[in-house]
Amino acid sequence: MSDKNLEMMKKIIEAKKQKGSKGAQAMRPDKNMGKTQKAFRNTKKGGVFD
Repeated sequence: MSDKNLEMMKKIIEAKKQKGSKGAQAMRPDKNMGKTQKAFRNTKKGGVFD
């Protein structure tokens, strides 16, 4: 391949690397939308004749 093609490919690859590294630093939200909730407890205990 010619030197011109190699240089163009290197530029494209570097541009993609820079674009990918910027996307990895996405901003996180400041607060959550909902609330946390504990698991439900099953209060039904016993057998058939309780």
